[in-house]
Amino acid sequence: MDFNNLTREDIVNSRLAKEKAAVNKEGGAIRAVFIDNNHKLKFSFDSNFGEIEGVLNLTELYPFIQPTVTLDTKRKVIPLVDISRPLNVEKLMRRKWVPSLLLTDILAEIRDNLNDKLIEESAVQKKSALFTLVHILTSVLPPPVYFFGFACALGLLVRALVGLGGYSGAGDPPQFGDFEAHRHWMELTYNLDPREWYTPSPQNDPLYWRIDYPPVAAYLSYFFGALMNQ
Repeated sequence: MDFNNLTREDIVNSRLAKEKAAVNKEGGAIRAVFIDNNHKLKFSFDSNFGEIEGVLNLTELYPFIQPTVTLDTKRKVIPLVDISRPLNVEKLMRRKWVPSLLLTDILAEIRDNLNDKLIEESAVQKKSALFTLVHILTSVLPPPVYFFGFACALGLLVRALVGLGGYSGAGDPPQFGDFEAHRHWMELTYNLDPREWYTPSPQNDPLYWRIDYPPVAAYLSYFFGALMNQ
């Protein structure tokens, strides 16, 4: 073949012949047939959610311009993609379109990608309201925000579960354990001058839950003591 004298029509006809051979060789996984004087390729394939149908639209400049795809609008195939109008095939593929891609390769990409999206969407719909909310938030919020929110929610849950149980020293006089220690520290810091917090006195018995944490912890006890006395 004299490549120097090839016209655009020769290239298009040669490519269409190659496409037809590939379509005929495809078999039953993807069913496809050329229609409208070879300007369209009607296809269908099976998915876990039933048969998906559509048409690949070829322009007069194919294979120099990527085809568009029209899906059966009677079926809500991908809720996250507008299928009411023709789309460039790249919208439904997981890689960039290049002229060397055969139509059968494009259909295989579309089939696999649609199946993945359908499975993902079905899984989301089957989740509880809580997990659906998490899915929406993670789609909208940047990762640092929802990771921080998740960590806070997990911390609150752990605190709530721990609170259902007892605490060390519960019902064990005379000092009654950690709960009484923190209550006593709030009482001391709220009622005594800060200079007396670490000094033994009749009001600050060193043998009864003396403050043995640094001043930052003492001021935290004061804060909560003041808050509780409002």
